[in-house]
Formats: sequence, C-alpha cells, structure tokens
Amino acid sequence: MVPAIIQPAAPPGCATGISPFNVAGARQQHHSPHMNKPLLSVAGVLAIVFVSFVLIQQGKPQPPAPPPIATPIVRPNVITVNTPTTVIVTVFIPDPTLNPASVELLRVNVNGTRSSVLGQMYDDGRFGDEKPGDKVFTAKQSLLEATQGYLTLQVRASFRGRVRETLSPVKSIPIQGFTLSALGAASQSILEGTVTTINALLDETTSRRVSSIMVHVIRSIKGGISPNSSITLYYAVSPPRSDPIRETGMFSLNDHVLLFLTAPDRRGFYHLSYGPLAKWMVDNTPTLGDIAVADVGYESVNLPQGLDSSFRSLLMRSSHRQLTVDEFLAEALTQ
Repeated sequence: MVPAIIQPAAPPGCATGISPFNVAGARQQHHSPHMNKPLLSVAGVLAIVFVSFVLIQQGKPQPPAPPPIATPIVRPNVITVNTPTTVIVTVFIPDPTLNPASVELLRVNVNGTRSSVLGQMYDDGRFGDEKPGDKVFTAKQSLLEATQGYLTLQVRASFRGRVRETLSPVKSIPIQGFTLSALGAASQSILEGTVTTINALLDETTSRRVSSIMVHVIRSIKGGISPNSSITLYYAVSPPRSDPIRETGMFSLNDHVLLFLTAPDRRGFYHLSYGPLAKWMVDNTPTLGDIAVADVGYESVNLPQGLDSSFRSLLMRSSHRQLTVDEFLAEALTQ
C-alpha cells in the first residue's frame, strides 16, 4: 500500500499549490520592476570621480606661475677656437621676489641633458656688472674653447614663495675656427706696401738665420703707420720647432704685399702676426683689378688653430685668383 503524500498548506500571501520549495520561483515571478535596471559600470563610477575632482580643483586657488627670466645677452656673439676670450653675459630680472644671491650662469651640454655652473651673476657693480641695482645681472667668464661647435648658456634663479628654481631660455653662440676677421683683430697693424730691401742675418742670440726686410708703405689700413714711410720686417727663415708659426714663404724685391703685423719690438722691428697667413701678395688683373693672393707657405705649417670654413673658402678663391683686394680687406676688418 503506497502512503499518501500530503502537501503542506500554502503560507499566507502565496498562491495555492506553491510549496516553500518553490518560493524562490515565485519570487522570480513577482520581483520588483526596479530590479531590471543594471548597476553602474566601473567606467561610469570613474567618470563621476574624475568630474568631481576637476570641479573641486577649479574651486581651489591656483599657485602663481613662476616669474619669467629673459633670454640672456652674450658678448661677443662669436668665439674663435684656441683663442682666450672674455665672455660677458647679462640678463634682466625685475621681479621683486627674486633671491639675488641665487642667480647663476649655466653651461648646457650639447645634447641639452645636463648643465654645469659657470659662476654667479651679480647686480652690485662687481665682476663686470656696470650699474648696481638696475636688475641687470652680469657674469664675466674667461673661456678657451678647443673645438668648433656652439656655446650654449642659460640662467637659473630662485624666487621667494616658490619651491622650484626657474630657468631662462637658452642662448647659443657659435665657436668657430680661425677666421680672416680674427687675424685682422689680432694684428696691431695692417698695411699695403712694396719690398725695397732684403738682408740675410744671423741672430747671435738664437743662432738662427733671419731676414730683415724693408717695406715702403703705400697705405696704412690699420694701426696708423704713415704712408710713404718705411718699416723693417724681421722674421726667422729657420724658426725653432717651438715656434713653427713664424715660418713663412720667401720675399722678393719689389713684391707688392699686404701685411698683418704685430706691434714693433724694442728694436723697432715688426713681425708677421700669424706666419704665412699674415703675408698676401697683391697682383693686378685686367678683369678684377687688384687681387689678394695668399702665401702658399701656410700649407706646410701646422697652424695652432683650425681654419674656419669661411677662411678656407677665401683661400680657395685666392688660389683661383678670384679674390679682390677690396673684398679681402672688407672681410679682414669685419668686427
């Protein structure tokens, strides 16, 4: 005999015939319609957080921007390799919150990744500063650059109320090879003249063969030597190895020359200021008139300074007899 299965009575509020074992099913059938809405996504929550953060930050007072520092001014604007040069750098910083003792001149590496401090800048009338208290800070540096390229400088300073230091824009100036204008600047005198006398001598103090050359001055281009006067040029025919720059090509009587000279020594003798490159011949052509022709002796001398490309270009034109005296002198006297 199979026992009868008795269904338990339905709890109040439940449909008849639904047992407690089906309550879950009944709830699924009678759930609230609001449960159909999905929960907020993670992206939505992050968006709300971000917008809230922005609104909060906009409501806060922003820190003041750091005071600007002007681009430094550098004099001279060109440096020649292997030539001791005094460089003066100035910068105008008028902001009253500046800490004056913090103003420094930096040298920036070629790749711009690292800087080194060259020195402090002053506004108190010292170390090259022209006028104390005018907000123009000055640094004076003696530099000797061995290679061509660029010298890149920058100014750094700190201001009260600001944690970080402020940097100026960078300023770069070229470091060039030896130029004709550098030769002109280094020479005490430049003249055009004619060779009238050549004497071979033996320097008793050095036992070297030397020559003294009398030059009749046609015109003085620099240095104030009187026209129609004569000067004595003294140079070593066989220079010591320690002084190879004095080696020069030979002079001949009646040579028409352009000479770059040092100041006269205690005997009143002049010297070429840069060996063979300080002696140029003047020749006349039917098409260009007077041309400047370099002494070929420079090709055999190990010059202490590499020649700039502009100087090499002039030498090339000279070798092709295409460099006029006027062009040559204009370049030599360029500041």
